[in-house]
Amino acid sequence: MGESSACRVVAVLGMHRSGTSWLAGSLQEQGLELGSVNERAPHNAKGNRENDAVAALHGAVLRESSGSWDSPPRQVEWSDANRAALAEIVAGMCARFSLWGFKDPRTLLVLEEWNRQVP
Repeated sequence: MGESSACRVVAVLGMHRSGTSWLAGSLQEQGLELGSVNERAPHNAKGNRENDAVAALHGAVLRESSGSWDSPPRQVEWSDANRAALAEIVAGMCARFSLWGFKDPRTLLVLEEWNRQVP
C-alpha cells in the first residue's frame, strides 16, 4: 500500500452493459490513464476499456472462489498470490502515474481487497 498512497486511483464501477465502457473511455479521452486497455472488440467498436491484467486477476480470484462474473461465489477469497498480483499492478501503475484508473465489472465482486490495498 505504501506506493499507492502516493497516487490516486479512479475505479469505474457498474454492472455489465451499464455504460461503464463509455464512461471509462470518456475519462481516458480527458486524460485519465487506464494503462493498456481493450479499445476494439467484436461487441463494442470502441472496446470495453478493461485492463487485461486487472480483468484476468479478477477472473482468477472469482474462479478460485468457485464462481465467475455471472455466477458470483458465496464468499470471495483472495489467495496470497492474488493479493501480491494486485499489489504489483497498483505499484506499477502508481510508479508511472499520480492519477490512474481502471474499469472492470468484476470489481463489484472483489472490491474489498481493492479497498484494503488502495484506501
